[in-house]
Amino acid sequence: MDVEAIPTSEPAKRDVIAPLRRRPSLRAALFIAAAALVLIAAGFAVQHFQHESRNPSTDDAYVAGDVTPISVRIGGRIVAVHVAEHQAVKAGQLLVVLDDTDAALGVRQAEAALAVVRARVPQAQAALLAQQSQAAAAVAQAKAAMAASNARVPQAESAVEIADRQFAAQELQARAALQSARARATATESQAAAQFAQVDAARANVTAAQATVARAQVDFTRAQRLLAEGAVSSQQVDVARTTLDGARAQLSAAQSLASAAARQHDAAMAQIPTARQAVQEAQALLDGVRATRPQIAVKRQDVTVAEAQKTERAAGVAIAQSGFDIVRIRRAEVDGARAAVREAEAQLAAAREKLQSTRVLAPADGIASQVRVQIGQSVEANQPLFALVLSRAKWVVVNYKETQIRRIRPGQPATVHVDALGRSFRGRVISVGAAAASTFSLLPPENASGNFVKVVQRIPVRIAIEEVPDETLQVRLSVIAVVHTDEGPSRTKSR
Repeated sequence: MDVEAIPTSEPAKRDVIAPLRRRPSLRAALFIAAAALVLIAAGFAVQHFQHESRNPSTDDAYVAGDVTPISVRIGGRIVAVHVAEHQAVKAGQLLVVLDDTDAALGVRQAEAALAVVRARVPQAQAALLAQQSQAAAAVAQAKAAMAASNARVPQAESAVEIADRQFAAQELQARAALQSARARATATESQAAAQFAQVDAARANVTAAQATVARAQVDFTRAQRLLAEGAVSSQQVDVARTTLDGARAQLSAAQSLASAAARQHDAAMAQIPTARQAVQEAQALLDGVRATRPQIAVKRQDVTVAEAQKTERAAGVAIAQSGFDIVRIRRAEVDGARAAVREAEAQLAAAREKLQSTRVLAPADGIASQVRVQIGQSVEANQPLFALVLSRAKWVVVNYKETQIRRIRPGQPATVHVDALGRSFRGRVISVGAAAASTFSLLPPENASGNFVKVVQRIPVRIAIEEVPDETLQVRLSVIAVVHTDEGPSRTKSR
């Protein structure tokens, strides 16, 4: 306001000053109103921030689900398509059919091969049983022969021992008999010589007695003559007679003794040939006994032969037992035949699986998407045909800022609002990501560079929908998610 415009009169001044005096009260009212509005706004802001801290929400969320690519396990030509774009299918429903000519032929070939190898199993088993019986019989026979050979060895050794003992006893006996015969012959000859000496002595005694008798006869004759002449007395003649009688008696006794000695000498001489014959017989017996010595050598050869047979029979047992090697070969053939059967069965199962793979079935309930296959189209093994969005599994992926997940824990309740449906659904936190979403990006940020700019990271949180709606809940629909941290498990604040 210009100075010139200020009134100078009192009434005019009062008119001007009066409004000016009323302005402070208006300002105060306006200030109070503004302060109240600020306080109210601050209260709402605090309440909003507290609500957001307890119930973090974001619209960086979407519906996720399992999308299974439907592919063929084998290559071939498509002969039938039983599914259309966005068609709902059930688990086990036939979707696509491939030409099964080659697969069916493979099944028949596998069945024929299986029949062939199955026929080999009983043949191999029969060969195994026959070889087992043959080997067992051969071993039993060889063992019996070895037992017999083993028995022959001690028998032959016993026969040798008995023959040795018999030969020693017979030789000893024959030698004793020979010595006895020789002793008897020597004694007989000695006795004959002694008897011959006695004969000579007896003969000498006879000659002496004869001489005595002759002399006594002469004396007696002379005595008789002298007696006749009277030259001697009769007493002397008697003496001469007595002497003659005594000489004659001695002569008779000497002759008797000579005769007896001659007889004994003759008897002894008669025994000498018998004694010599006995010596010859004893010598012949000894020679006969000694002639049997080669038989002992023959019996010793029997022992050698028996031992050789024993060794041969033992080798025969080893050879017979080698038949069990063939048994093991036959058993291996049986195992090989059974393995071939299992291999053929596996090949048949693979062929049947290949035949079954010509019919593509739905693995679960869902909706077919991106169906681009046509009848007559040739496809390769494991080539994707279309995608199947499964109906059974739907969840929500929420990308919370790192400043919002401090209180979020698995098990807490949540609310998700689907924009496309205009509906809200109850849910529950399943898990909180172990890394920020940028960690798995193609080019993750490198904070070690010099131009680092701090960017708030997003942490993925998975929320399960408790009441899953029907197929109208499509995958990748945008949602708004809110986690109610006050109603579930909470985490202790970090210092």
